Amino acid sequence: MNFLKALASLFLLPAITPVQSFDIHIPEAHYEETMLVSTSTIPEELPDPPPVIATTTPVKKKIVDQTACSCVRVAREAGLNIPLIDAKDLKSNSVPVPGGGVLLRYPDKKNPKKWIDHVAYILELRKDGMWVYEGNFLACKKSYRLIRYDDKFIRGFIK
Repeated sequence: MNFLKALASLFLLPAITPVQSFDIHIPEAHYEETMLVSTSTIPEELPDPPPVIATTTPVKKKIVDQTACSCVRVAREAGLNIPLIDAKDLKSNSVPVPGGGVLLRYPDKKNPKKWIDHVAYILELRKDGMWVYEGNFLACKKSYRLIRYDDKFIRGFIK
């Protein structure tokens, strides 16, 4: 009970007793300075913002021409009138002529017991060989090269 009286005297007594003056120093509080802007200082028309500069790095995708991944498709695109089938199924039926095709068979580098068939479009007959346009001789790329007439990988010609 004495505790409750003491507690009541702390809280209730000061409310009903006159305030005594004490010489206590209370430090000043420090506040961040806030700058108020008057609306009268804002111009009616704001200038255009500077151009936006991209903040993300674009993803670089390697774009592959899917036609270039097929020697048959590239030969057809160049003008060779052949069916859209695998190069191994193309039959030799001609001699080398510009506008025709040269059929080749290369050993597979990954499996020497297998062969990879290829067709290239003949652009020009020269003294030292055939100037051809082809796809997928270099993986999924269109390219030009000279194939010598005595190339051991020639298996025939097609028109």
